[in-house]
Amino acid sequence: MTTKHEQVIQYIKDLPVDHSISVRSLARNLDVSQGTAYRGIKEAENRGLVQTIDRVGTVRVEEAESPKYQAMSVGEVVSLTNAKVFGGEQGLDYMIRDFIIGAMKVSSIASYLKPNLLMITGNRDNVQELALRHDVPVIISGGFSPSQRMVDLANQRQIPLLGVSFDSYSTVKIINKVLVERAIQQNIVLVEDIYVPLDRVKFLFQDDKVSRYRQLNEESNHTRFPVLNHNYEVVGVIAAKDILDANADTPIVEVMTPSPLVAKLKMSVASITQLMLWDNLEMAPVVDDQGKLVGIMSRQDVLYTMQFNENAAYKDYRLEILLNDKLKR
Repeated sequence: MTTKHEQVIQYIKDLPVDHSISVRSLARNLDVSQGTAYRGIKEAENRGLVQTIDRVGTVRVEEAESPKYQAMSVGEVVSLTNAKVFGGEQGLDYMIRDFIIGAMKVSSIASYLKPNLLMITGNRDNVQELALRHDVPVIISGGFSPSQRMVDLANQRQIPLLGVSFDSYSTVKIINKVLVERAIQQNIVLVEDIYVPLDRVKFLFQDDKVSRYRQLNEESNHTRFPVLNHNYEVVGVIAAKDILDANADTPIVEVMTPSPLVAKLKMSVASITQLMLWDNLEMAPVVDDQGKLVGIMSRQDVLYTMQFNENAAYKDYRLEILLNDKLKR
């Protein structure tokens, strides 16, 4: 059985592009609370399903394609290596994510051929033909030129056939450097990569009472919550230390910490983590450009993610060293 939150997301997905959406209308049409409707809209915004436009409101938009990382086009390879295009010029927008050195037996190469691959080989017609017939672009290293038969095959299949003056090792170094840099760029962790989305967040309104804080504390075992006004803008944060001397009927606004540190989705985790550690914060609200709550970021998740990425980066570095050592042999 789907949850109410999932029903809201599906409802938004099914709306036509440019359709206006509001918390009240969504809550009314789906018979859910305004809080559930708001969480659904914010999740839809994070997924690129809706967009909030000044003086227009929130509308359904076309879903944007996710950016592709750790890849480059054959055309970029041509620019990087000053390669000569012998044939298959129509395929220069082909994207590559990996490469193979065609120095092994032909019978062993076929099992390695796959989409988004680039073949780097020397003056070997049989390897060039095998790659082209598998729709894999080819770079001929060492300043060699292909036979006319290979040029005709590349043009026929519209798969690039290139030539460079470098040896295979130097060609690999140039291409691998760019792929590694793009992998590093991909591994710059943003808040949007690790934050806890709104549908999993408990929060308080500024006119709630301390008794409501204690109720949320018992339900979630959390001790720190964002505090919002009724436009869902973050106005404060409240923690256990703030209510030590407060009675149950005290309004949250009287004991909360106002104007707290907040994070935005496109901030790097490294930058916000420094601020959280300096202020010894366990949690930071995550807000959109209007200051409205879209989720939270916990210090525990941040530290785990940074530790994982350091290990991953070390593995990538070791992999590059092993690759270089292998090619030098």
